[in-house]
Amino acid sequence: MKKQTFTNGVITVIISQVLVKILGLVYKVITTNLPGFGDAGNGYYGAAYKVYVVVLSLSITGISSAIAKLVSEKVAKGEEAAAHRIFKVALKLFITIGTIVTLIIVFASGFIADNILSNSGAQWSLVVLTPSIIFIAISAVFRGYFVGHSDMKPQNISQIIEQVFNSLFSILFVYILMGKSSEIMAVGSAIGTTLSTIMNVVYLVLIYRKNKIKFDKTEIVNERTKTIIKNILRLSLPLAIGSVILTISGLIDAVTVMRCLQKFMTEDMANIQLGILTKIDMITAFPLAVTIAFSIVLVPAIASAVVLKDNATAKLKAQFSIFATILIGLPSTIGIAILAGPILRLLFPNAPDGMLFLQISAMAIVFSSIGQTTSGILNGLGRVRYQMIAILIAAIAKLVLNLILIPVPWIGINGAAISSIINQLIIAVILLYQAKKHLKLEMNIKKFFIKPTLASIAMGIATFFTYTILMRFVGIEPIATLIALVVAVATYGVMCLFIKVLTKEEIEMLPFGKKISRFVKL
Repeated sequence: MKKQTFTNGVITVIISQVLVKILGLVYKVITTNLPGFGDAGNGYYGAAYKVYVVVLSLSITGISSAIAKLVSEKVAKGEEAAAHRIFKVALKLFITIGTIVTLIIVFASGFIADNILSNSGAQWSLVVLTPSIIFIAISAVFRGYFVGHSDMKPQNISQIIEQVFNSLFSILFVYILMGKSSEIMAVGSAIGTTLSTIMNVVYLVLIYRKNKIKFDKTEIVNERTKTIIKNILRLSLPLAIGSVILTISGLIDAVTVMRCLQKFMTEDMANIQLGILTKIDMITAFPLAVTIAFSIVLVPAIASAVVLKDNATAKLKAQFSIFATILIGLPSTIGIAILAGPILRLLFPNAPDGMLFLQISAMAIVFSSIGQTTSGILNGLGRVRYQMIAILIAAIAKLVLNLILIPVPWIGINGAAISSIINQLIIAVILLYQAKKHLKLEMNIKKFFIKPTLASIAMGIATFFTYTILMRFVGIEPIATLIALVVAVATYGVMCLFIKVLTKEEIEMLPFGKKISRFVKL
């Protein structure tokens, strides 16, 4: 199995994550714009999906990170047979857990839809989605094993394959069911999601067999199965609990939005508002494709450095990752907030509602980015309990704010966006503090925050005036929006160079950094 450097690992994950997000956005755009689906279909599917994600988190989230950490530690010591033993035990463990959880949720789907979601139309989407938990559990074990060997390629390709089939199957089945109710069309989207997870597992099994890692079968593995399971659960359970609490934030929206909105509107109207929230979540998640890369690659990189007592390397990679995350998160927040309306009309011409909600939600992007990266750092250090604490505090804050804000008619659904900002801010602050504390990170305020903020503001001004001028003289909104986005990226890049946000060495640490450095001749 071919190992990758930290930077190469980040590059491959970025490419895969961006492709995954693009494919996900494309299929969401197509299905949302199909007659009869719209925000109502997004509402039914989104409600079921939020419950599904919570269950998924409780049963298998943390698998990849836990296995990646345990495997990378064994590989760093040259104990390949022990690493493979961890993989085999984990596979059996999580197939069992996934099967049990699937059966429970399928039988309880009616109760969940009626009594928890207050959205009876979401039941069959939930039933169809739930079996994919088994296949996601299997793929998570394989991915963790590959990542533990510092090989990001199988994970990245598998995610792309899954999203490709998810997009194709979802569009196909929603189209086939076109003319039926939004509720039934949403089930078509759920069918696509489940079938795509099966295709993902098929690919990972084939890659595993083709590139099966050789190891000395005479090597003595002293760890008992019970000990391996204990170690996996020790690492994955806090992550699972933390992830559940994090996804409960989405479930909090699914439950409180419907209940609170129905105080001054019908269930069908509330479901449409929930559909807007689901649609906006897809857009705001797009910039996170890049920051997720650092979160994934940091786990084995820092875990290996810690095992080898190379704290300097762990510190360097952590500092650079946080800095790069801020450089991506800040302009994404400002750019999406400025072009919220045009972006919605460009992507969803048949369902363009939600501009204010998107503008508010965009404010959470930079905090989500920081939270993801610092989460990867703490995972690598084995300090997973801090995430659980941070996410729990943030979830409580979101629940309280949702219950206070959403029932106010002139705030409504926008209350969920406001609470999300506070939610992500709390997580980012706590995890950033803990990462800084445990690795003794050096974060200069001017360099890490002030300069990127100035560059982002300049970008925002250029973007606003570009869009405004083009609309006045050209009048074709799609063209004005796309050109404004190009100007935004170019302006931000020029400003970062002009005010020297990055040194030559830091530019060269970025993906494709050496080529960029030669081009700008720093």
